[in-house]
Amino acid sequence: MKPIQRRIATLIGCVIAASALTSCAAPDVFTLFDEPQSAADILPTDDKYVGLGGLEDDTTRLLHDEGGIRYFASLLNGDEPCLIILDDEQVASSCSTDLPVSVTFKDGPEMWLADGPSNSEQDWTEVADHLWVSN
Repeated sequence: MKPIQRRIATLIGCVIAASALTSCAAPDVFTLFDEPQSAADILPTDDKYVGLGGLEDDTTRLLHDEGGIRYFASLLNGDEPCLIILDDEQVASSCSTDLPVSVTFKDGPEMWLADGPSNSEQDWTEVADHLWVSN
């Protein structure tokens, strides 16, 4: 094989290997914000939710709704993911520069906004895309 053919073959092999590796990557929580915001994604505007200032209104996304408790993801300052949990009476939220973002709501289990389960010793169950609960 001529040197130029060998280089081309090596380059093609590298491209194929790189594409195979990236296709197996974990989902990215930030892809949530690529889709258009629907009416269900918008946080309530009641006075009891005023403490959520700083969130970018157009980035809120409903992750899950169960038993009157709603779980939202949002961005703070354009790049800090946030997890917001609320019902008709109360809200809890947390933001972080790193994933996972952890919130405990009332006396419930710890919830995570994350791409995947933790590597910790706790057991985690996926409730919805990017929403995990501690068992």
